[in-house]
Formats: sequence, structure tokens, C-alpha cells
Amino acid sequence: VVALQSELTAFSFALAARGSGLIAHSCAFILPDGAGVLCPGVSGAGKTTLARLLRDNAPAIELLTDDRAVVTLEERLTLWGSPWPGSARVAGEGSAPLSAVMFIRHGNAVGLRVVSPVEAFRRMVNSLSMPLWEPGR
Repeated sequence: VVALQSELTAFSFALAARGSGLIAHSCAFILPDGAGVLCPGVSGAGKTTLARLLRDNAPAIELLTDDRAVVTLEERLTLWGSPWPGSARVAGEGSAPLSAVMFIRHGNAVGLRVVSPVEAFRRMVNSLSMPLWEPGR
């Protein structure tokens, strides 16, 4: 586990230092139309539960990860799977243009709502691996 955490930390810093991407604590998948969806969240938000539900009930959706997704910026924002699965053991190798970000949380109600840019930023920052010593990032 320590070696895995060290590898994840090193990779996170290398991506960020090159200005080419970040790792998001998230569930990520590709819709049948090729659109990439990132579902970031803190531990306990429901990332693994969502991955399991999609795996068991939506075979046309390609799961990328249930725990750590890579997001890069080259010509466009691209979503990638990673070799670091969560407890659902999802570690996909695919990639897709990042088309949507959906914040999830456990609860009894089902619904969607648009969040403000400020709230979206706050939620994203809580799920990203990035070097905080670089104020410009």
C-alpha cells in the first residue's frame, strides 16, 4: 500500500509539474456516444457505488475508474482511466474527451441540479491531487 501511494503521489506531481494534467479522486466513464463523464468526490460520496451500479446495469458504458481518474489538457480536456482502482476494482485503459462533470453524494433522493461555478470549483478542489506550493496552478 505504501509503494502504491508513493507511486500515485509521484505521478500526480509529475503531471501537475508538466502542466499537462491532474488526478481526480473520482468515478469516471465513457457514454456510448463517446462522451467522457467525471464524477469527483471525497471518500464516501458514492464513487464506488456508482461504478458498481453502472457495471451491473449499463453494459454499454465503459468504466474507466472507480477511484482515480487522470484529466489532461493538450488540445482539449481528456479523461483517462488509471492503474489505481478502488474497492470495485475498476482500472480501465480508455480515454475520451471530457464532456461533463457530475458531483455525486449518497442519499435517498435522486435528482440533478446545476451548481454555480464557485460551488463546482470548491467541490473539484477537494478531489484533486495537485502541488499546492505552486500558487499559479
